Amino acid sequence: MSQESSAPSFTEFANLGFVIASKMVAEDRQKVGFLYREKPMDSNDSGWRIFSGTEDQDYIDNADNSALYPIQTILEVDPSVAELLNSPTGSAFEWEDGEWFSADEFEFEDDFLTDQLITAHWSITINNLFARRVEENGDLVLTMRGRTVMIAVWNMEDQTEDEIYAYHKGLAKDRNPTDPPVIETFDMSNDELKRVGYRIQESDGVEVYQGIYAFVIKGTQVLQLAFYYDDKEDRDWALETWKSIQAVDPDM
Repeated sequence: MSQESSAPSFTEFANLGFVIASKMVAEDRQKVGFLYREKPMDSNDSGWRIFSGTEDQDYIDNADNSALYPIQTILEVDPSVAELLNSPTGSAFEWEDGEWFSADEFEFEDDFLTDQLITAHWSITINNLFARRVEENGDLVLTMRGRTVMIAVWNMEDQTEDEIYAYHKGLAKDRNPTDPPVIETFDMSNDELKRVGYRIQESDGVEVYQGIYAFVIKGTQVLQLAFYYDDKEDRDWALETWKSIQAVDPDM
């Protein structure tokens, strides 16, 4: 990732929102040396926090040394950050030896687990850094660096809970031969909730993606979840997040 990139079309990022940037970058026009994306404060905030990398802690701690700026202000100073701006929350980058590198050791203040409602009837325990959006079809999408959860909810009122459970348990076997093979199946059902699913590995020819397709069933209501993650070690994260889902309304 070169810092000598040509200036991009600034209109591409017009809807990204504001950034909070060090005045060393925005006003003194020093090149960007470090930036990270935390959970946005509101719909006008992109979540990006941008620094030259030369600020000391006293400078950073002084609120007068940073301010809200349109992303175009930063792009005019350093167009190379454009290739990073679509990275999800939980991303951090540092400039070193003429390239951008992922700052994997950076610790986010908002990096903790929190209970969140999926609907009025369902909750999930998930990292607070996940950004959430609702698709036009009503599906909920939660994203952060290297991890995505997609959730759909529906009712199957013409079937019993046992029939719904049997159908979804069989999905791992009833797959198209051209689909990625199932690597692992799961059944974590108990007296309160039925939980079944399976794990696959997909590739677009360049990147390899891990995925767990999971279902939570109570009565006639079904939650369908798709967990996507870049790191194989995040399998356990996906399973624990799946197990964290609870029915808020016990009489549902």
